[in-house]
Amino acid sequence: MFRKSLIPSSRYDLCLASVHRSNPQVAQFGTILQVVNIEHQNEVVMLEVVGVDRFKLVCHEEDTNGMIIASFDVLHESIVPQIDSAYSTRDNSLTHQNISEYTADLANNIIGFVKHLGQSPSTPSHILHSQTTGLLGPLWLESAKLLHGQIPQKENPAAVCWWAATVLPVPTNDLYILLRTISLIDRLELVISWFQSFQSQWKNCRERAINAYLQIPQH
Repeated sequence: MFRKSLIPSSRYDLCLASVHRSNPQVAQFGTILQVVNIEHQNEVVMLEVVGVDRFKLVCHEEDTNGMIIASFDVLHESIVPQIDSAYSTRDNSLTHQNISEYTADLANNIIGFVKHLGQSPSTPSHILHSQTTGLLGPLWLESAKLLHGQIPQKENPAAVCWWAATVLPVPTNDLYILLRTISLIDRLELVISWFQSFQSQWKNCRERAINAYLQIPQH
């Protein structure tokens, strides 16, 4: 069954189509994974894969062996959305430039958030403080880089988006929302909203901890 799941590709060699499955439904979006290494350990097959493209499921059926057979459309990444044909060529060029600059700015904000969380704490660990600086710490950031590579540059906003989504402690359902979001700008803004929510939750936790501490009788 594993061999049947492999997809030969002239672009990526061997690939797998990974889609979240929760019976009786199959998610409509998934990821094409390029197989870069295969290892056999006893009776276990270990795969090293890299996500290369998203896809949208067109139709699927399940055979008698429980294997899902499907047709899908690949969603190639496009930084700049389609521009209405009513725009002049010059207007199109300016719009493309503005969108590219905006996505780079959003990506730069995400990079800043990641570095902010990965700094060394600005105060000793036993002191409560309101900042999220170093909340996850340099060990977290270095581990993320070791596992997923260096943080992409802002000039590659799509890669920044996926990198941040991979390393952040985000619920699976939120990750699926990101996966099915077509617009790159919408995806970048969604990731930024995760950081903002993360910071807000930490602030609330801190305030509750301080209030609980103040209730302790002082001797």
